[in-house]
Amino acid sequence: MLGEVNDLLMPLVPLEPTIGDEFQASFDSIATAVRASLLIRLALLDAAPVDSRYGLGIGPVEALEGNRRMSQDGPGWWSAREAIVSAKQIAEAQHTSFVRTYLCAHSSRWTGEAAALNAHLHCRDAIVDRMRPVGRSRLYGLMLGLSQSEIADRAGTTQGAVSQSLARSGAFAIVAAQDQLEQRRP
Repeated sequence: MLGEVNDLLMPLVPLEPTIGDEFQASFDSIATAVRASLLIRLALLDAAPVDSRYGLGIGPVEALEGNRRMSQDGPGWWSAREAIVSAKQIAEAQHTSFVRTYLCAHSSRWTGEAAALNAHLHCRDAIVDRMRPVGRSRLYGLMLGLSQSEIADRAGTTQGAVSQSLARSGAFAIVAAQDQLEQRRP
């Protein structure tokens, strides 16, 4: 799964498992990191009904290599560590238990952008949390760039049924928000 996301998004430092159940990477933009976090979350939810958390950091990162698996250090890495801890803490509250992704920046000059991105991530996480498995699977297809017809063919249903399902689930809102984040037009 990490290899598929690496092939699709071409991170600066590829997604790679580190210790235990953790993995890390470096991306050329926060929008790409946001997309990667959603793709991996959806793939993991499809493979096993266990949800996962994501810490995104903004800042310089240095890749460290040695006898152990690849690791990172630097302000961006520490920001990502802080973000994953924050995601866990926020999710412990009843009204925000849906939070799975959070972003921290190493510099106060990113305060406004980080707040806006976290608002986006909260809304996205809430929609995904309420989706049924079939809706998440169809959203994953859209995020991979599949057409509704291709998603329907894979699911053995009609394009119209897929379109209705995507609209009801909130998937189109997630795709539109991601497109805006990436400054692409539909």
